[in-house]
Amino acid sequence: MNFYYLIYYKFFVLLEFFNGLLKNTIIEYSAMFLTTLIALLNVFTIIGLIGIINETTIIPLSEIYGMLISAILLVINYLIFIRNQNFKKIIKFYKKNYKSHQDFLIIIYVIISFLLFFKVGKDY
Repeated sequence: MNFYYLIYYKFFVLLEFFNGLLKNTIIEYSAMFLTTLIALLNVFTIIGLIGIINETTIIPLSEIYGMLISAILLVINYLIFIRNQNFKKIIKFYKKNYKSHQDFLIIIYVIISFLLFFKVGKDY
């Protein structure tokens, strides 16, 4: 398994923990949306960094392009996590093989993703 699956797993476990507050929530889809959000932050950060380095825009700033990239990433994540109930395999794997030090890596990754997104967005 890989780091992307681990992020999905941690969002799944977090949402499962808060399931009492989030009644009638389909946890596997919610975890997919959160994983997609983090991936989108990274994609838009990379696009912004390339634009800053090259002093030009590689993709014009437009809601259409943002929605298109988001839709593509959602479909990809659906195929990775939800189709054929792959999320069950991921959850089963990480329930057996999860190590607590991985929490630290995920927290750092999420914080850095948000910070870089807002820093690059401000400069772009």
